[in-house]
Amino acid sequence: MKKSWLIGAVVLVLGVILGVLMMVLHGSMVENSGVVDKPVEKFPLSVEMYDKGEVVEITASEFNQLVTEKKSFVVVLHMVVCPAEFPVTNSAKELAHSEGMVIYSLVEDEFKQTFLAETIKYLPSVAIIHEGELAGYLDAEADKDVRYYKTAEGLKEWMEQWIEKGENEMEKDVSLEINGKEYRVVLEDNVTAKELMERLPLTISMSELNGNEKYFYFDRAFSSAPEAVGRVEAGDLMLYGDDCLVLFYESFETPYAYTRIGWIENVGGLKDAVGKGNVRVKFELN
Repeated sequence: MKKSWLIGAVVLVLGVILGVLMMVLHGSMVENSGVVDKPVEKFPLSVEMYDKGEVVEITASEFNQLVTEKKSFVVVLHMVVCPAEFPVTNSAKELAHSEGMVIYSLVEDEFKQTFLAETIKYLPSVAIIHEGELAGYLDAEADKDVRYYKTAEGLKEWMEQWIEKGENEMEKDVSLEINGKEYRVVLEDNVTAKELMERLPLTISMSELNGNEKYFYFDRAFSSAPEAVGRVEAGDLMLYGDDCLVLFYESFETPYAYTRIGWIENVGGLKDAVGKGNVRVKFELN
């Protein structure tokens, strides 16, 4: 009889210990019922998410393109008409403005055309996407998530469990190495330059064209805003179309349209450095 009682006590103690261990392990995850089964490692949003402070309505097609490009961003998911959606959408707008960040918004019909609908069953919600994958979301049916919906402060608290604080201002210059010679490139303050910065460090082989420029085609397009520049200067770094990086080493008039990315601060010896053929160029953040 004593043995049976002792065995029962041991089993009870082991059960308690196991329960405590399960709680500890659960505590190592983000305290949110809508979370992917991975420990959370904080990450920054894509740099263009800090370009301006607003909530931007997007389509399923635009969302899917962001996923294809492996962007990291926040998206509010909401119904067309529902009183319960207003606190979270208003919180998102307030947070976007105060933090100077872009938060995307998807209406229900568009949301259903994305992979998010496979996991998120109830709206409104907010999802965090990390490099094209769902990192976590607010569950409209979970009591513990309700407090995050009500205010911008609550939404910010929830988001900061995943997201590292981003910078509204980016580093404005990079170093450019060509055949052992180093140059400083000053970047424009635009989305294209920020996207290039996001891909650094980068080493590419640039091809020769027309005795005045070197170019390289990327596999993945950039955001672009081409304009008729009229004249290029030696040292200008520009984007032709949405995927062709061009480094000019001569100055001349041009009828072509480009998106400005930056310029080399001191172009002395640039023409000799790039040579007459293809050239290997290394870009790094200063």
